[in-house]
Amino acid sequence: MAAHRSRDPRKRVYVHARIIAGQAWSDVTIQNVSRRGFMAYAKEPPSRSSYIELRKAGQVIVGRVVWAAGGAFGVRAQDDIDVPRLTGQTSGPPYRGPERRKAPRRLPNASLRRSPDVAFEQSRQVASRVNFAVLGLTGLGAAALLVSGMHATLAQPVAKVRAVLVKHPKEP
Repeated sequence: MAAHRSRDPRKRVYVHARIIAGQAWSDVTIQNVSRRGFMAYAKEPPSRSSYIELRKAGQVIVGRVVWAAGGAFGVRAQDDIDVPRLTGQTSGPPYRGPERRKAPRRLPNASLRRSPDVAFEQSRQVASRVNFAVLGLTGLGAAALLVSGMHATLAQPVAKVRAVLVKHPKEP
């Protein structure tokens, strides 16, 4: 028979928060929360198995969507959630999480991705700099060719004048 894992106790709440799933921030309403996850509603909930980042009351909660149905979805948090802090109940006893709490890790593809507009603007700036460098180098090359051509063109007449002046020095 399979071992049954006990669930952490859930607390019914009504808490507004912001999440980012993929590249877009959206508003959610948390309906219940436990030490390891929460259930929330959103107009456009994130898809199952996607990673989200929730921000509320100075906390950053990173987790994975384990189920989604209609506008509701459930999230399994990466680290323990400070439930009293999240719900604004700071008058009770202080939250006692694990002795050594790690800072939440950012999961890949959650919020580190650049938006398409930012990526386009950065690419445009790089292309502009490369274009400027190529035009500058082309201008320098053209100037060098012009100087070289002028030197070749004027070298013969200057040599003839020099030869005449050496044969016939200026008389006093």
